[in-house]
Amino acid sequence: MRLKFFALIIVISAYVFLDASQTSLRSSSLENPPGWPAFRRAAGASLPSTENQTLAGGEQVRTQELPGGKQANVVRPRPLAYVTFLYGDTYVLPARVMFHSLRVHQQRGVLFEPAGGTAGELDERTLEAASAARAGHDLQQPQAILLSMVTADVSAKARAQLHRDGVYTLEVRRVRNPYTGGEHYNHRFDDVLAKLQVFALEQFEKVVYVDADTLVLGDVQDMFECGDFCAAFINPCHFNSGVMVIRPSQALFQSMLEKLAVTESYDGGDQGFLNVYFSELFYAPGFGPGDAHRGGPLRRLPFGYHLDHIVYYPRLQWEVPARCGGLRIMEFMGVPLFKPWQWWTYPVMDLSWAWHAMRSQLSDPYPPDYSLNWKWVALRFLGVYLGMYVLWWSMSNPLGFAPPNRRRRAPFLWLGNWFAQTRVMRYFFGLDDRLYLYVMVIVGMTGWLCTTLAAALCIPMLATPYLAVAIYIHFKVLFTFFWMICFGTMCMRRHRLSDGKHARGGVLFRLLCYALADASAPPIVFGIAWHMPWSSFFAKILGLLACLPFYLIGLNATYAHLVLLWARQGALIAERERARSRSLNAAPDDSELAAFFSELSRENPTAVLLTDSPTHTPRLPVTNTPGSAAASSTRHQLRSP
Repeated sequence: MRLKFFALIIVISAYVFLDASQTSLRSSSLENPPGWPAFRRAAGASLPSTENQTLAGGEQVRTQELPGGKQANVVRPRPLAYVTFLYGDTYVLPARVMFHSLRVHQQRGVLFEPAGGTAGELDERTLEAASAARAGHDLQQPQAILLSMVTADVSAKARAQLHRDGVYTLEVRRVRNPYTGGEHYNHRFDDVLAKLQVFALEQFEKVVYVDADTLVLGDVQDMFECGDFCAAFINPCHFNSGVMVIRPSQALFQSMLEKLAVTESYDGGDQGFLNVYFSELFYAPGFGPGDAHRGGPLRRLPFGYHLDHIVYYPRLQWEVPARCGGLRIMEFMGVPLFKPWQWWTYPVMDLSWAWHAMRSQLSDPYPPDYSLNWKWVALRFLGVYLGMYVLWWSMSNPLGFAPPNRRRRAPFLWLGNWFAQTRVMRYFFGLDDRLYLYVMVIVGMTGWLCTTLAAALCIPMLATPYLAVAIYIHFKVLFTFFWMICFGTMCMRRHRLSDGKHARGGVLFRLLCYALADASAPPIVFGIAWHMPWSSFFAKILGLLACLPFYLIGLNATYAHLVLLWARQGALIAERERARSRSLNAAPDDSELAAFFSELSRENPTAVLLTDSPTHTPRLPVTNTPGSAAASSTRHQLRSP
């Protein structure tokens, strides 16, 4: 009887042992990829660890003390990570926007939150905390760390911004680019090969690499279920390295370094090299969430997991069916000139506003030490206003806008006078009235183009769209107003075009109205175009181009009117000067003046009356007689208008 009892105990123990072994094997099958925990610690339990070990699969084995003084080995998985790469401060703001969009579109509790909400440099303590958090979390919602690999060129202030956003940083070394000076070399890719070090992050079980110039549009946590290496084929023949799923391995990274010098790259960067290194990905099966194509060595990501933003514009809508993954990640591919953080992309690129919507939610939506701070803006405004004031002070009296008794020097007017005396301008002044009008309109439109470019250059590159509009209107009004005044100095040289009916106050008011209308027209047109329903991007561009001729016609009519307006002002000033000259040069016939000269001749017989012509006022030579000062004073009083 006792023998049967002991045999039953042995059978039950063997069954329990075999069941535990099968459970461990199932945890490393395709349904449960390697690294997922076989032991889940109760939420909130605090078990002190005494020893750490690492298995061949990468899981961490920790010896923990259980109640009663017993110890047990607990298997914890390595943490997961969303990773990007920065080699300088240029893409710090785009990286912050990308991580924020990732945080917005993930379910609550999926991302690993640092203590206190502020991250720092990646260290062992953070990795242990992330591993412990993942071990006690639901496997269907794995927690992941937000990590940015940075080079030494990334400043401390930029790293501090990333830390405040909950993004950890890990400094990596440079990798020499062997394609420098080659046929397909691009200087933008000098340091980009350091990005390959993402394959060496063995402290993570899997990483999802995302470029900084991307925007997350949906939940992407299922990407961790993909194979050892996954990427999307945006180009039919080449996959794009902007979004990748990687199972890191130090051996894999060393193999890449060995083959880097002997492997061709069609773009002189990491993407061309990876397409050659993982050439078998072209024949790999696609990754489908929820189907049997999970895990494995290579998988192709569906189209929706890595979209080019150009796909949106033909019909101004996304056309990505669910079987292609839906809307997951979008990348702003192309040259940096058309990236969404450049202010000039907002008038026509609709997706730049989607990027701006994420940027506006950041606490500090500018890179560190960026020139768009209040001190720099105030200094720029002060410099422009000071220059405009000096220009106005130097030109106001010659233009007739200052009182006649206030004589000012014109230090900046010599350039306009020299230009007006050139052979070309003298030829223009001698043209027929209608031809002269055409020439001056062309000159005015050239100045309008220069003022537009100058106002656009005053806008900081990373300014938000509404701030960019405000700065543009301000500087455009200022530059246009003073250009119209300078334009008037040339038009006033030709006085025979009109009769001088307008007063000078009306001229300034008209100039200000023209400048305001010119500066406000483009923002208003683009604002209306933004709210109109367009069938395609090309229809929108054609609609904006259709408005351009009317805008140019209005500008030509404005400058034609300014030519006549300033000619009338010039005629008015010329007539005033002629009247003043006639009053000064007219021969006086007053009897008191004749008596004065007769008395002066008796007192000073040597005085000689000199006259230039019968119509000019007699002039006396300068003498030291007592009467000469009185005569000079009296003559000055008589000559005064």
